[in-house]
Amino acid sequence: MSESITAFFALDVHKESLVIALARSGRAAPRFAGTTATVLPELAEALARLCRPSQLLMVYEGGSCSYGFALQL
Repeated sequence: MSESITAFFALDVHKESLVIALARSGRAAPRFAGTTATVLPELAEALARLCRPSQLLMVYEGGSCSYGFALQL
């Protein structure tokens, strides 16, 4: 792969909110990056403020709440 991943993000999906955690590549500890509503445009905007989308890698943990977001992203 010629592109390098510079950050990883994870979502904690709840009925009315999404909690975003971000870990830069390397050995840095993950950090709380914010909370958004459970709507895709707001999530996409929050992620775009954190890092360029081409440099993010999403990790999906199988669960009914986050499946829709994983598909849309």
